[in-house]
Amino acid sequence: MNGRKSELAAAKAALPKKMRIVFCYIVPALLVTALIASVVWGCSQRKKAEDLRANGEGLYRKTYQELTESVLDMRNSLSKLLVSEAPHTVAMTLDEIWRESGEISALLGRVPQSHPDSYGLNRFLVQTGDYARQLAASVLSGKPISDADRKQLLALYEASGGVYEDLLERLNSGNFPSSPITGEEFFSQSAENPGQEYPLIEYDGPFSDSTENRMPKNTGEPIDRETAYSRAAGILGTTSLQSTGHSSGRLPAYSFSGELSDGRSVDISIAENSGALVYFMTTPTGEAEGVPGEEDAAALAEAGKQWLERMGCGRMEPVWTRYMAGSVQISFAAVADSDLPGAEDGILVYGDMIRLWLDRGTGEVIGADTENWLYSHTERSFPQRIIAEEEARAELSPFLEVTDSRLALIPLDDGTERLCWEFRGGFSGSEYLVYLDAGTGDEVRISLLVSDETGTSQA
Repeated sequence: MNGRKSELAAAKAALPKKMRIVFCYIVPALLVTALIASVVWGCSQRKKAEDLRANGEGLYRKTYQELTESVLDMRNSLSKLLVSEAPHTVAMTLDEIWRESGEISALLGRVPQSHPDSYGLNRFLVQTGDYARQLAASVLSGKPISDADRKQLLALYEASGGVYEDLLERLNSGNFPSSPITGEEFFSQSAENPGQEYPLIEYDGPFSDSTENRMPKNTGEPIDRETAYSRAAGILGTTSLQSTGHSSGRLPAYSFSGELSDGRSVDISIAENSGALVYFMTTPTGEAEGVPGEEDAAALAEAGKQWLERMGCGRMEPVWTRYMAGSVQISFAAVADSDLPGAEDGILVYGDMIRLWLDRGTGEVIGADTENWLYSHTERSFPQRIIAEEEARAELSPFLEVTDSRLALIPLDDGTERLCWEFRGGFSGSEYLVYLDAGTGDEVRISLLVSDETGTSQA
């Protein structure tokens, strides 16, 4: 018994000594070990961050190198074009320029640059490629390159030389964007590279400056701000609107913003020269997602058609749809009446398009963009003689399984329009729209229909 007590006493006496050993030796050793580990880990993470930054900057340098070389390739192609006369060589070189401009534009998108710094260059590249593509089509149709075109090509050659020299100087000096757009150095780097002047490219194409200067065809008597306010209030069914300004330019308009009766905010724009609606937008009331069933989709399209008729836009039909959370965007094309054979359902006029946004829960129109319709809508005349649908169908590829056909007026790259037989059909699991000239049966355009979980669009 006494031995047991002695052991307990000895244990109690030894406890403080063990605690001292723990706190004096073991704990400090553990803390030092943890500190060393944290320092090592921190250095490792810092090195990784520096490596990532170096890799990112290296990638930007590599991309800028490729961008510079690609601009030189395009400049060389332009130089070859200036000394070429054979139509087949000219057409092939123009095709190279079109391809190279697309590659350069894609590379430019991978370099972190501010909008003002890249907009002019990207615009120049897109217009150059578009111009080359249109000129190639002209050469292939048997038309020689005009003196005006040669003068334009010389201007592009000289401008591309300036672009190349500027890019090369930046690359050699290291004065090019190398910081991510979220980095603090991004804006200072962008500020050091002011935008360069590029020549005005004169041609008729979808990206040309000349088409951007076109005037609206749907015009009328000018209205004042008060009249525009009344028009906006009538469309929206609310008087809780305030003027937010007046835009000038080719389509001058009065702008207003306010609230609907249920408290949703809304913006609206009314054309000054006709009092027509240019744009309005509010928010949906629900959050429905996915593609609806056929019955619901048809009901939404019908609601849009009726709204457009009440707005005085005449008969229009839905052509493309895009479903979003709570709403659906439907693009409507105008339908023109005609006595031509095969036009019993009317002629679809793709130039006159209006985009509507509808609330998927209520079927209410919650947005509209009529600008394209205001620029294009006018009275049109059609050819008196066209080939029959059966004759045009015989010109189609035997691989295309036709499911539908109708007459359609489609816009061309040069700003004109052409009446075509539109054939809708499938091949190898994909769906296409093939357009054949209604007068000759010549193939004019082929479009791929892209369908996914958000709807259907044309590519």
